[in-house]
Amino acid sequence: MDENINDFDDESNDELELYVVLQVVMQELFALCTVASVVIQVILKKYLSKYSRNLIRGPNRLQEQMDHINRLVRESDITCIEQLRMDRRSFMTLCNMIHTIGGLGPSKHVTLEEKVAFFLFILAQHLKIRNVKFNFYRSGMFVSRYVNDVLKAYTPTSQLT
Repeated sequence: MDENINDFDDESNDELELYVVLQVVMQELFALCTVASVVIQVILKKYLSKYSRNLIRGPNRLQEQMDHINRLVRESDITCIEQLRMDRRSFMTLCNMIHTIGGLGPSKHVTLEEKVAFFLFILAQHLKIRNVKFNFYRSGMFVSRYVNDVLKAYTPTSQLT
């Protein structure tokens, strides 16, 4: 019976020693991970400060364009009236008329609604193309081209000559 007690004590001591060794190993791994984390942060700070202008990307332009047009013509009648001088129903009716009568439709990069909004925004706000390009996240040439397209589709051909 004494042998069993001694065996039990030896096993407990072995387990205790193993537990202590594991704790020491875990502490050393934690310290090593902490040092590695600090080193990585220092390297990243140096890298980002040197190359930050190459890494920072502009916002998602397409999403901003869609958000802007949605705020103008789909969010509320109040916003649509304030910005384009007509309510949403009238705006959509005008877009439909320009499409069916004038023959203007969406293009690869611009919806018909956005084209008409360019045109109306300039008229309603007495703005220049440069203001519209900023608000709609488009180039000046791009806005100018589509405003002219809407103007041509909106104006009967007999009045152009």
